[in-house]
Amino acid sequence: MAHILLSGGTGFLGSQILDALLVQGHEVTLLKRVDSDVSRIAHSLKLINYYDVDDVSLDSVFKESKMDLVIHTACNYGRNNESASKILETNLVFGLELLEFSANYGVSAFINTDSLLPSGTNYYSLSKNQFYQWLKSYSGTIKRVNVKIDYMYGEGEGGSTFLSYLLRGFKERFKRIRLTGGDQLRDFIHVSDVVSAYMSIVSNINALADFEEFEVGSGLSITVRDFVETVESRFTQEFGPTDTTLGFGDLPYRLGELDFIGLDPVGIKNLGWAPDVDLCEGIDRVIGSISIK
Repeated sequence: MAHILLSGGTGFLGSQILDALLVQGHEVTLLKRVDSDVSRIAHSLKLINYYDVDDVSLDSVFKESKMDLVIHTACNYGRNNESASKILETNLVFGLELLEFSANYGVSAFINTDSLLPSGTNYYSLSKNQFYQWLKSYSGTIKRVNVKIDYMYGEGEGGSTFLSYLLRGFKERFKRIRLTGGDQLRDFIHVSDVVSAYMSIVSNINALADFEEFEVGSGLSITVRDFVETVESRFTQEFGPTDTTLGFGDLPYRLGELDFIGLDPVGIKNLGWAPDVDLCEGIDRVIGSISIK
């Protein structure tokens, strides 16, 4: 079993990767912020080592323990109106520092979590793309793996996501949910399938090249409109009819938004991975995790 350093382990994806790593018997050291909400990992805190990166240097973290792998999921989406410099600090500078210390202390591989959004979409996508360029061109002696994900969803994803916005609207009986035209094609994948993809990468890490890139998705793209209507259908089956109107076309598309983001999961499937949760089952899981009063 490996000793794995995990960043972003208190987040939606990172917390579930943490659980999966512990189930497989890996030793995990986690990096977090002092003010991180640890509710998702409260049950695991006694099973891991963790450091507050606000209080300790990365150098001291690597000096204290020999790490075999790093899984980097920490990011700043800019959803709370963070400044461009704050977004860049997390998504580029922190990631690059973590990569450099990993290489300097003999870590065998660095697994990065990337986005399929075009770099011009927003500050988040721009900063993620900039880190990707550094990751790809980095000349240090460390294996680098880049994981790209389109639209990941699942139970416990938090209140600032598109799916949570839809479900809140249905639950609270919004008169109208304002939406774009919804013609964009996206690949929606349940978080448990994303986590299993990471586990496949960890299991096959020794067989990978110096730089590898994997696109993780169901392989089936549907329109955002179809996704929204499927969420509405599954919600009404569970809780009864809703008076909420779906306001397709109320909002303009984001500047630079693509009609289709191509995703090719062949590479990750070649590692023996396959998605297990179809869209209806995944949405049902999320709906089953909320309460209606």
